[in-house]
Amino acid sequence: MSDNQGSMAPDHTSAKEISLNSYAHAAVSDEGPSEDLHFSDDLSHATSAAEVATQLGELRSSVVAVTAAVGGLRADLSTFQERSAAQEALIARMQQRIEELQGDQVRALLSPVYQELASLHADLMEAADKDYSVLPPERLPRELSFLLSRVDTALQLLGLESVGAAAGVQFDSRLHSAVRRVPTGRKSLDGLVATVQRQGFTFPGAAKASLYARVTVYAYDSTIDEDTSEQLGSTSDEISTKQVSEENP
Repeated sequence: MSDNQGSMAPDHTSAKEISLNSYAHAAVSDEGPSEDLHFSDDLSHATSAAEVATQLGELRSSVVAVTAAVGGLRADLSTFQERSAAQEALIARMQQRIEELQGDQVRALLSPVYQELASLHADLMEAADKDYSVLPPERLPRELSFLLSRVDTALQLLGLESVGAAAGVQFDSRLHSAVRRVPTGRKSLDGLVATVQRQGFTFPGAAKASLYARVTVYAYDSTIDEDTSEQLGSTSDEISTKQVSEENP
């Protein structure tokens, strides 16, 4: 009996050991998955932090690049403004020089006119100082004709030529300006220039006069006979001569 009890004791010890081992294994099995889960969460957080840090680094690099590009644009804009200012200054100097050259050319072109007008001025002053009462009567027309030719020369130097207004020529509105109408009983005189108060001038090839000739023009009137029209024509000449004298004292 004692032998049986002695042999039964190891069996009870083994059962206890098995029970303890099973409990320990169960405890280890229960704690193991919880620690693995915490480790996995820590690893995910670490990975997310690394990605954020990487993205922040890339963002900083992008900001630095954009800042550098903006700085380059500002530098380019400043350079462009400086070049624009320099070009404007150059254009202003060129424009001033062009105006100076144009002025020089105009003065050079008008130099003969200035000289002719200065000579004409001297001749007129000399003529004004003469005592015409002691001059032969035939000399005065020659003097006036000479002065008239000097005026024509000055106008020709300007490129102008006379429109050739004269009594008896057909009135032309492109060349003449009618200051008054002279009634006439002669139908053949209708529309013809009666008198010239001031000669007109034009540039060669121009379609119309630059300075219209001031003229009086015959206008046919059937109620006037030819004799009366001749008297009216003489009166018109006297009036025109008087008007010219008053306008050019």
